[in-house]
Order: sequence, then C-alpha cells, then structure tokens
Amino acid sequence: MNKETAKLYDRSIRTWGVDAQNRILSAHLLIIGYDALMSEILKNVVISGVSKLTVCDTFKSQNVLTTQDDKNHLFSPVIGKDRVDSVNNVNSVNTELKVEIIDESGITEDLLSKVSMVVITSPEEKIISKIETCGNPILFCRSVGYTGVFYLKNVNGHTKNIKDCIVSQYPPLPAREVQRLYYDQFNKQTTYNQYLLFKNVLETSEECLKVYLGVGLDWAPVNSIVGSLAAQEVINVIGGRETYTSKECGAFLYDGVNNIGDVFPTEKAENKTITKVEHKCIDLD
Repeated sequence: MNKETAKLYDRSIRTWGVDAQNRILSAHLLIIGYDALMSEILKNVVISGVSKLTVCDTFKSQNVLTTQDDKNHLFSPVIGKDRVDSVNNVNSVNTELKVEIIDESGITEDLLSKVSMVVITSPEEKIISKIETCGNPILFCRSVGYTGVFYLKNVNGHTKNIKDCIVSQYPPLPAREVQRLYYDQFNKQTTYNQYLLFKNVLETSEECLKVYLGVGLDWAPVNSIVGSLAAQEVINVIGGRETYTSKECGAFLYDGVNNIGDVFPTEKAENKTITKVEHKCIDLD
C-alpha cells in the first residue's frame, strides 16, 4: 500500500488495521441482483476500497427499470433503461473501482474460482443453486416489506444450502414466514412481475403477516438498515475480520414492525431451545 492510498483510507486502517485494508483493496466481488437493496450494500462496501465488481442483474430476465426502482435506488438509474446500466455510477464513491457487467451466462466456474466473495439479492433458485457449487463465501440478502434477512454460507462452518435456510420454519417468527412466502411465490413466476408477485404474497399470507407487507415489497428504510449491516458483514469477511454472525448463528433477521434485529441459528440444535433470556435483540431506535 503506497502513502497516498494509506492516507485515503487512514480512518479505515485505524478501525480495522493495515492487513484487513490490504485484503479489502485486493477484493473482487461477484454481485448478483442489482436492485435497490444491493445499491445500499454496494454504497457501503465500495467506499471501503474494494478493487473490482463483476455485476449480474437478473430478476427472471426482467431487469427493465421501473419508477419503483428509481424511487429506492441510490445510483440514479434512468427510467426506461436496465438497472444495470447505472452500475458505473458506483464509481462516484470509489474512482479506482473496476466494474464489469455480465449476463447470467457469464457466471461460470472459472469466474467463481477467481472472485473473493459472492453477494446476491436475487432469490431465483436456479441462480442460487449455480453459485453454491463454488466454495467461496456467499452472502444472500433480501428485504420484503418491513422485513430483511441475510445468510452467510462457507463462513464460520456454515455450509447449509441457502434455499434450506430460507424455507426453514425455524425459528418460527413472522418475519421469517414473510421471507419464505416471498421466495416461494417468486420462484413460481415464469417472468418477473412485481405487482403480481406482491398480490400473490399478500393473498397467501395469514392475516397476522399482512402488516409486514403494508408498504409493498420494497421499502427504502428497510433496505438502508439491512443493506448497511449486510455490507459490514461483507467487509468483515473479505477483510479477514470477526463477523457479526457466528458459528452458532449464521443469519440475521430484521423485523421492522417491532424495529428489532437479531442474529439467529439456521437450524435447531439438539436439545436446545431459544429462551427469552438467550434471545437478545438489538433495539435499532
């Protein structure tokens, strides 16, 4: 690291050290799903000094920008064009960043062998299965209405398939059920239609869950909270630092109705019950 770079990232170096900063500066991330939530994640990750992004935006091959995207997206996409066309605007927070745009066919074994980590917000089962063939650290992140979640795979000994984490009914929390319903309905669509997706999720939800969908599928405040926490977890992984999630709890869940967030286990341990004392939530007020 030269003197100019050290000066530029002086505050970061003071926070997590030279070794971690060098790792971050050499990191190459594969980004899948360039939506509003991902824009929040990228804002925080890219400013830390990541050197390269390979970006693939795919939502059932329907990646045409809508007014809803424009409302929530940080990097000023242009109405009528693909979201991914605005990805170079990410350079506004890191001028040294190299950005490569690919389509789904570009997600190859060769690419997966070269990237430091995969960050994905697309819930498309086919793509998730494809990236899970690699041994890279993977962060899957998704926000739905007032809820948000992220899972880490191939970190801290967590190797459980992402789909199994999403569809699991443990722990039995309303915000978890909303995420599971969204995943299920998304993968039943042959082409992506946000209006029909929201309608189907709402119609298949129990009454007690509908309050979590009162703002629609995509809400900027939830993206901001979940995206910033997910970004910090990405920085921790590529920087070789201790992660917020742990060996016991490989996932994070945000419940915007009650304004709490907490890490949680992706499967129930034998003879283990989460009690009120053990389940210490983080008050985000």
